[in-house]
Amino acid sequence: HTRYWRDWTSDVCSSDLIQFNYAVGVGINVPILPPSRPGIQKRIAEMNVNASKFDLNAQALSLTKDVLNALGDVKKNEKKLISADTLIQQAQTALEIANERYKNGVNTSLDLLTAQTNYQNALLSRLQFEYNLILSKMEVSRLAGNKWW
Repeated sequence: HTRYWRDWTSDVCSSDLIQFNYAVGVGINVPILPPSRPGIQKRIAEMNVNASKFDLNAQALSLTKDVLNALGDVKKNEKKLISADTLIQQAQTALEIANERYKNGVNTSLDLLTAQTNYQNALLSRLQFEYNLILSKMEVSRLAGNKWW
């Protein structure tokens, strides 16, 4: 039994029968990018710059529109204030006339109260126009970047 083992091992281990196979492998990791990839990155960056310029122009146009609207509101409220002064003078004159007519017995107390109400309404409207004028000027100042508080 041992003799058979020796014979078999000697046959198998002889240099004629043993053949060694070697395999050698080398791994390389190279990213595969299309040749136009840097060009795409550049185009994306250019598009982002153009979009930013467009947004900046849109903001500038919006600011210009807002400033022009606020300046228009200032002029409108200044004109309304002037017309309110005229209305106050007319209402005051009408009140004086109504008061004299009431004293002379020509007008009723209702006519006098109506003249007083018209005079008070004229004063109130002037106050409202002054308030709106101040708000308009504050808006212009805010749009100009000035702190008003």
